[in-house]
Amino acid sequence: MHSRTSLRCLPILANFDVISIRSGLRGTKTVYQHRLNTTSARSVSDASSSPPPLTSPSDQRSALARLPTTGIVRSLILGSFLASPLLFNPGLAFLQRITRSKSLLLNPDRNWLLRAVIKPLIYDQFCAGTHEAEIRKRVAAIRDLGFSGVLLAYGKEIQIYEKNNTSAEQVVAASKHDEELELWKKGNLQTLDMLEENDVLAMKFSGAGIFTVDAMLKNEPPSTQMLDTLDAIAQAAARKKCRIIVDSEQQSIQKSIDRWTIDWMRKYNRGDRPVIINTLQAYLKESRDKLTYQLGLAEKEGWTLAIKLVRGAYMSNDRRELIHDTKPETDQSYNSIVHDVLTQSLPGFDRQKFPKMTIFLAGHNQQSVDKATSLVEKLDRDGKLNIVPEFGQLQGMADDLGCRLLNWNENRVSSNELRPHCKVYKYMTWGSTQECMEYLVRRAVENRGAADRMKDDMAAMYSELKTRMVDALMGRKARTN
Repeated sequence: MHSRTSLRCLPILANFDVISIRSGLRGTKTVYQHRLNTTSARSVSDASSSPPPLTSPSDQRSALARLPTTGIVRSLILGSFLASPLLFNPGLAFLQRITRSKSLLLNPDRNWLLRAVIKPLIYDQFCAGTHEAEIRKRVAAIRDLGFSGVLLAYGKEIQIYEKNNTSAEQVVAASKHDEELELWKKGNLQTLDMLEENDVLAMKFSGAGIFTVDAMLKNEPPSTQMLDTLDAIAQAAARKKCRIIVDSEQQSIQKSIDRWTIDWMRKYNRGDRPVIINTLQAYLKESRDKLTYQLGLAEKEGWTLAIKLVRGAYMSNDRRELIHDTKPETDQSYNSIVHDVLTQSLPGFDRQKFPKMTIFLAGHNQQSVDKATSLVEKLDRDGKLNIVPEFGQLQGMADDLGCRLLNWNENRVSSNELRPHCKVYKYMTWGSTQECMEYLVRRAVENRGAADRMKDDMAAMYSELKTRMVDALMGRKARTN
């Protein structure tokens, strides 16, 4: 087994994320754009075009009662910052400068004044912690709120370029393939150490180092050392009864990621408890073709396909022609995939003998969650809920939506204990403040892009905070669920 080292001293290559890859490789063209807008798209639209909201306004207040006051105050401060162009634009530019700067003065791990601002206001909103004790405390708090568990990932990210653009230092690093893999392996095993049964380890293959990224750029198979490393991590996760999600990355390496992950699923998803989960990005035009291909392969070869469905997070890096032209088209893609999987009506498969698969619905879109929960209830009433979805959101994003999902799920199960339980998770990233800066910048941009939803969330949080202040002044006991 691996040694227990200080998390602050964890090797810097553990589970890195690629932020920018310059590549001339071209991805596979989609052939499913037309079908998306026909049969399947109409079916989900007709079936649940106007689902009832997940909760009423009073239920939303009840859901917010789960959240700690510090979290609500921090969300309101960040919301005010993100909603104001006068504050957000220069603030984002400063955060990006910190992320890319080599100056010790702009390193929050070295500059206590900078850390004193970023850590409590931004880092603590989106991240799990910088050391093991802090991480375990934060994860325990998430469980206390009622969440089923966490998806935990190491947050360090770097820029990696195609081989002919690498610096001399990167070329030297690429020659140390075994060393890179060992660091990545230790990082993932140490993350597993902080998880409990049914939790999920989230990882990016790019974290295995420059040599591995170069192989993916060239569409080469994983090295023997990489295969041995993946076996060690998967076996450790299986022993602990945890799962592993392979996160999506940029399209220049995603084809290799999918192929490597399919091989991994082929080996470790043959029992009743699949270990490996692949990620499907609904904003890509080829997402349905990918799902159809992977499910067909799993059915033919006798293993279980496990999918995490997301909208997508690499729009600024991926080629625009690969992405749906409008947000409504992306929404339709996401919702129709959910519908066809849960109803076992995916074109090309026998509904009566639908292949075994699991699906994890990751996202912060209220309408998509409403459609999914409405469909779950209908299928459950009809005795046709054969695929029970799991739900998850990023820590610090749509926390009220996650809590409303908890209320919805608990109300369902309390009325009938035989009803299947839809687990709800939080995705959390850990690492030092500086190590998580790239991750934090992406979260800021994502939240800024959801301005309309944020206005409604802030209004509800202001109301909740006001209620708590009145309760405190009147000496009333805090409300609980």
